[in-house]
Amino acid sequence: MTTDELAKGYLRKCSDRLAALAKASKDLRKEREFSFYGDIDFIPTMEYTTDDTAQALQHAQSATATLNRILG
Repeated sequence: MTTDELAKGYLRKCSDRLAALAKASKDLRKEREFSFYGDIDFIPTMEYTTDDTAQALQHAQSATATLNRILG
C-alpha cells in the first residue's frame, strides 16, 4: 500500500472531524503560551475558568477519539 493510499484511507475515516479539529487546534494554539507561562499581567490560574478547562478537555477527547478511529 502506498503512502497516498494510506492518507486517503485516513481521510475517509475522519473527514467529518477535520474542520472541528482544525478549529480546536487554532483556538488552543492561541492560548498555549499564556496558559503555560503567563505574562506580567496574566496569571493563568486567575484567568481561566472551569468552562475553559471543560472546553479544552472536550477538544482533547475529540482529537483522541478521531485518532482512535483512524488507527482502529
